[in-house]
Amino acid sequence: MKKKSFEMIKLLAEQYTKTAYRKDIKDVYITYAKHDKDIWKVNVEFKEGTNWVMTKSACLEISATSGELLAFYKDRTWQF
Repeated sequence: MKKKSFEMIKLLAEQYTKTAYRKDIKDVYITYAKHDKDIWKVNVEFKEGTNWVMTKSACLEISATSGELLAFYKDRTWQF
């Protein structure tokens, strides 16, 4: 099975983050991404709700083949 490109992982990470928080989220940025075997580990920062000054963070594990979300951690980041 073909592995997902970084561009696709970026779109999926933004979609999963918006779904998880169920709030008005904007400016989703990937601050770090690592492709290891069949998993993408991704750190994201974003702005939430009416507080557009402070950023929040989350880390995700996304399957490199299916694009399925394997893990999502609010207010955490992967330490690489």
